[in-house]
Amino acid sequence: MSGDFNTIASGFEKVGDNLDYQSLKGFTDYLNTCGLLDMPYTDCHFSWTNKQGPSSFQKSKLDRVLINDNWLPSVPHSAVEFLPLGISNHCPSLFVLSKPIES
Repeated sequence: MSGDFNTIASGFEKVGDNLDYQSLKGFTDYLNTCGLLDMPYTDCHFSWTNKQGPSSFQKSKLDRVLINDNWLPSVPHSAVEFLPLGISNHCPSLFVLSKPIES
């Protein structure tokens, strides 16, 4: 499952503005109840920014790819690469399902 979940799962996933602890707890409860966790990822930790100046700048990890316990044993070299921001205020994501075979 992937997308913009519009909330964070930890206080370390947000810079600027106040934390919404009720939303954070609701999301982590949902993840735990469903047995979901973040697919391993690289590059941009914060996948969203408000693109504002220093006085009101915010960034958060809102975009994620969620997997269950069965995923990694089935596709062990899978990961998500969050690419640098472009026109959008969200980082695009690139799914990598296996490592290239080196000769």
